[in-house]
Amino acid sequence: MSNLIGHCGILINTCPKYKQFAINQCILIRRYAKDLKWPVYLASSELTQEEIKQLKLLHILIIAQTPEENLDFIESRIHALKILEKKHEFVLMLQDDFLLDRDIDYASLSETIIMMIYNRDIPCVRLMPCPRPTGPVFKEKWQLIDIEEECYFSFQAAIWSTSWVRRFFEAVIIKSEPIYKQYNEYTRNQFWLYKNPCEREIGCEVAKELLAGGHFVGYPRLGNWPNAVYLSPWPYRPTAIEKGVVQEFAKELLQREGLSYKSE
Repeated sequence: MSNLIGHCGILINTCPKYKQFAINQCILIRRYAKDLKWPVYLASSELTQEEIKQLKLLHILIIAQTPEENLDFIESRIHALKILEKKHEFVLMLQDDFLLDRDIDYASLSETIIMMIYNRDIPCVRLMPCPRPTGPVFKEKWQLIDIEEECYFSFQAAIWSTSWVRRFFEAVIIKSEPIYKQYNEYTRNQFWLYKNPCEREIGCEVAKELLAGGHFVGYPRLGNWPNAVYLSPWPYRPTAIEKGVVQEFAKELLQREGLSYKSE
């Protein structure tokens, strides 16, 4: 299976505080997605020479960012997406703590890329049904994500049109500026994380404007129990770190896989 080499890249954005989690994720991708031909990129600043060597042995492509380029949650993604946009029409965007737990669904990933190539009005296919899509069935395999759903835009694992999601982040920055000025106690990065405009009203407004009649779709959730998330095409449990605290399931997973992490 070619996995449609060249059409899609995988992007993991991280920061110095959580770069060990991102490296662990790269190791797990090589274990549980070993036959996937999509290149994997890790964008971060302050990687040590030992970390760079480890990533190169894993055949991970490094997007080296300056501390300024890596400082803010959204701006660091825009920086990386501008680089990927020149190489890949689509991007699977992952956060650093989306730790793969088991083998991925290769067929579903390939089918998703083919569907997006032939349906240009679909700039996003959410792989992790959390929250689950509630709209009508779309082309038998997916469901439409209702525009009124909570987290219409979501940071959960999804395949995006690279140019579309870059433009989305840029538009959210512009639309959020008047609101950000009301929070003098926050740095820009704190504003993105604590107020999270992308997954709230501003993000929904921007998505509506950019979609212009298009749609987001997602994979259906195949069960109501918590671990049903592992039935998704990219099986992980959201999310390994919550408010800076490493969750117990993530500790157990890393121990099972023989991987280390630094507890803050």
